Amino acid sequence: MLWRSNYTSDSGKTFYYVSLYAGSDWLPEIYQALATKGKGFCDLPASINPRYALITTEDGNTAKIEYPFAPGTAEWFLFWQQIEGNPLIITSKGIGETVKRGTQ
Repeated sequence: MLWRSNYTSDSGKTFYYVSLYAGSDWLPEIYQALATKGKGFCDLPASINPRYALITTEDGNTAKIEYPFAPGTAEWFLFWQQIEGNPLIITSKGIGETVKRGTQ
């Protein structure tokens, strides 16, 4: 499912109304509060691959959640706290933002 939110890159640049993919029924409350269901009005530049969480639930399903919160922010800490506090999620892993070489 597509969600839209403002995305703050690791370098601190904010992109507005970006489309993010979150294929999960186990989205943290902070995500649902700060993102809106539906396609955004723009995409991130092709040079940026957004950060995301990979989760596995107790029934063996896996999901990818692209998230807009920059590492170290209050929202980022709460996002991970809510994922780790969900008893239905048995594993989680964060994959950081990547920027193609030679771009900003």
